[in-house]
Amino acid sequence: MGFFGGIVLKDRNLPAGLLTKPEKIGELRFSAGKKLVKKRNLAVYLSGSITDLFTEDYKLPLNHQEELILDMYTRYGEKFIRFLDGYFVIFVYDIKRGEFFIFNNRYSNTFCYYYLSDDFLVFSDMIKPLLKLTPNKEVNKEVISLFLNSGFSFSERTPFKHIYRMIPGFYLKSKKGKISHVRYSGMEFNRRPVKDVPRALEEYERLWVDAIKKFTKYNKTGNLGSALSGGLDTSWVVLAASKAFDKPVHTYNCYYDFTLFNEIRPASYVTRKCKGKFHKIKVSEEDIDLWPEIIRAAEEPVMSSSVSIYKMIREAGKEIDTFLTGDGGNNIYHHLYPVGEIHRYIHFLPYFVRKAMYEIIDFTANLTSWERLWELKYAFRPFSYKNPYRNFYKNLICYRHFSPEQRDKLLNPEFHEEFDEEKSLGYIPIRKESFDNDLVDNRFVHGNMEYVSTFQEKFVKKFGMRLFPPYQNKKIMDFLCSLPFNLLFRANSLQKLTNKANKMHFQKLSLLRYFPKSFVYKTGQPFDQPFHGWLQRRPEVVRLLFERLKRRGWYNNDYLDELYREHRRQRQHKKILCQLQNHGYRIMTLLALEIWCMEFLDRDPEKETQRMPLEEYLKIR
Repeated sequence: MGFFGGIVLKDRNLPAGLLTKPEKIGELRFSAGKKLVKKRNLAVYLSGSITDLFTEDYKLPLNHQEELILDMYTRYGEKFIRFLDGYFVIFVYDIKRGEFFIFNNRYSNTFCYYYLSDDFLVFSDMIKPLLKLTPNKEVNKEVISLFLNSGFSFSERTPFKHIYRMIPGFYLKSKKGKISHVRYSGMEFNRRPVKDVPRALEEYERLWVDAIKKFTKYNKTGNLGSALSGGLDTSWVVLAASKAFDKPVHTYNCYYDFTLFNEIRPASYVTRKCKGKFHKIKVSEEDIDLWPEIIRAAEEPVMSSSVSIYKMIREAGKEIDTFLTGDGGNNIYHHLYPVGEIHRYIHFLPYFVRKAMYEIIDFTANLTSWERLWELKYAFRPFSYKNPYRNFYKNLICYRHFSPEQRDKLLNPEFHEEFDEEKSLGYIPIRKESFDNDLVDNRFVHGNMEYVSTFQEKFVKKFGMRLFPPYQNKKIMDFLCSLPFNLLFRANSLQKLTNKANKMHFQKLSLLRYFPKSFVYKTGQPFDQPFHGWLQRRPEVVRLLFERLKRRGWYNNDYLDELYREHRRQRQHKKILCQLQNHGYRIMTLLALEIWCMEFLDRDPEKETQRMPLEEYLKIR
């Protein structure tokens, strides 16, 4: 059981029947699988585990960590949270001061949701219980637009109006009926030359092994597993896990009928080297029938790659209780360096020149299948706006989904509301003077903590596991954010612009201590799925989807017809892994959004639909 509670902000009671037999302390009403821990005028609840302390004044206990929280809060007040690391959410009710806190951890986006009105604050570990407070299920149009832009929402707002999420590195404070939010953690950059690289490599490995040891110890892991693509990120995760854990590590790899997307051989090789247990999981076009189940678990529209991730995690749940991933590695190693190089050359150019340059690249890319040119086109895109730094991240990451111009055509005017980055709680500015570090910050926080990890956290929870992406560990993050850029990647200017750099250089140096050059310097595949190929094999799903979209009333039907015609003409390339040329991602995004509407707007989300082919599901009225 999770948790469900509320606190009164004004002289009113919580809605009748909202909580069944809750604990009552002052203005707080609380219900969970375990009781609040009380001491003098304080009450504390901990969901999750603290796995590290950044102070010598206390020792971290394996059990009853609430006692530690009470002692540290008594000594440090609300600043105690700065000394903790782990994956948790903590509630502290200071009865004497009349203050209530929700402390989220540094990394997670799904540990706590809350409904906020002028009269009360209600919180839960799930969205569904909070829907009792929103009988009309009014949608947040800005969040819907953001999902169509990028396939996820990097915002404290959920798709439902008045329902919010606790975002990474923040805590909420309620005092005298007023709500405030405090950011206590973020990425800290302190890049400096490394004089002794071999010693730095040893320290890097020690940090990884220590992080995994602590997580598995304090979460009492019985069996450990990891996603494994065979790339640099996950190979290092599995290697470190094999050194940190005293049992063989289970590894999981997805493969497809479309061989261009497969990496079974390197994944199997890494598993053997690390003396683990390898599991391969086939994912095909039939598995898109899992979408309703996936979206019920996530409670939100989900990113397209969730099909493979969900199936992998479901299979892993049969063997393990803790699931590792390599997500975030390419982000913190600055895989967006081509964007940084473009900025270096053109940030001083006037608007009309930047716009003309983008139009030339755009025209040329549309004439070719060369993936690097398509990537350059989308990397250049944010600079084609008059003020490129405003909403930069949102404009950058729309490349596989719907750009602002495409959303103008797609959405009916009465439904189209644009999301503004600068008005979001977790806004991370991108500035001219610190452009590359700001880009890493945005990509790692928004593109990893608030994107990939969001849905993985929901999936592992459904199958009774815990998730740990070790790149999301403060000590590892601080270490990598101290490395100079020439240890992150090596390239001349042309190689940077064409995305041909020696990427993740320091990671490769680490792997070379255990793997041969032929493996470390191989050309890896991105974690991708053949969406367009799947949709080609199930054309009736696409036809029925577009019929439903027209009935939904949110969309411009003429543009839907144009999109559908273009999709039918497009083909999955057999030799070139370039998904930017087809509408596979866009249609999967529309499919996820429509299924979310069906599950959460059109019917009672508590009542699960029986699994059936999407050809039948999409006919449900």
